[in-house]
Amino acid sequence: MTERERFLTVLGGGTPDKVPWFADLSYWFNALRCRRFVPSPDKDIDHELIALHSDVRAGICKDLGAVIEPAYDSGGIEDIQHIEGDTFTWTLRTPIGELREIRVYNESSFSWDIVKRMIESPVDLPIIRYAMERKSFVPRFDRYSKIAGICGVWGVPFAHGIPYSGLGFFMSRFMGVENTVYALADEPVEMAKTIALINEVNLTGIDLICESPAEVVLLSDNFSSDLQPPRLFNEFTASYVVKAAEKLHDAGKYLALHLDGRARGLLACFTGSGVDLVDALTPKPTGDMTPAEIRDEAGPDIVLSGGVSPVYWLPERSDREFVTHVREWLDLRRISPRLVMSDGDQVPPGTSIERIRLMREIIDEYGLY
Repeated sequence: MTERERFLTVLGGGTPDKVPWFADLSYWFNALRCRRFVPSPDKDIDHELIALHSDVRAGICKDLGAVIEPAYDSGGIEDIQHIEGDTFTWTLRTPIGELREIRVYNESSFSWDIVKRMIESPVDLPIIRYAMERKSFVPRFDRYSKIAGICGVWGVPFAHGIPYSGLGFFMSRFMGVENTVYALADEPVEMAKTIALINEVNLTGIDLICESPAEVVLLSDNFSSDLQPPRLFNEFTASYVVKAAEKLHDAGKYLALHLDGRARGLLACFTGSGVDLVDALTPKPTGDMTPAEIRDEAGPDIVLSGGVSPVYWLPERSDREFVTHVREWLDLRRISPRLVMSDGDQVPPGTSIERIRLMREIIDEYGLY
């Protein structure tokens, strides 16, 4: 079987010949090339990145560009994103006010630190709602078809382009965790109205993706149970996930959620929600659960993708320790074949290519059914 066939077999409820291995080498490869990650979905197809995955015999599904893009139909709205030197600026200009996010590049983490939040107080909420009420999406299905063709037997490209959920966007981008929590307490009605509106607009993007050739759609909230604990997830995000899953399943597609933080308590919320795959799962010691605990809370039916704590990629851990760690994840196949071997969100810069190649050897020996 090819890596693509293995992945789709797992999603379809079958048992492949071995556990599929899908990596996200984008940060690692950009660091190697001294190239900056660009915080925008409008990316050129990275032929070198796709070729790298083939070279190390790993599947690829992420960081391949968006299948839909945002647009504003009316109302004099300008959405401006640009990079100048080390500064990334996102400006949202409307007739009732202007909002701006500023990020500064961080060489040590190969990412862009937010130094100014777009929403600084609940006073700004009407501006966001004005923009959201006029937001739509346009298809980039041509890009998706090109990507899928280039990836070939190594790829199951996830359909990107749906922004974070309403609550996720407030916590990760708009306001930050602390200010979002205060705003939920101080202005519960205004916040709930704005979050619901963002989720509603996102679902129109889901409707558009349902017409695309994409097979798997990723909701890329950086879910973590210390940011969206079960109480907040169930209040603000659960119904949105359920509706997204229903739409995608009716169109014959699969839904993946990106959970790259703490998993305890949140995985149980996904059970029965229609989520097909949970992506970027990171076990202890970086995460908060062992592989066995992750499977126990998720149950046997959700596909679990992840399995490596970032510290085990780095040279401070021996090859023997790495093999033992990976085998703990592969052992979950004995409980359920709903399993994908991945890197645990990202292979970190500083990892040797020999260790990346070692993963293929481990799976070929220990990941068989």
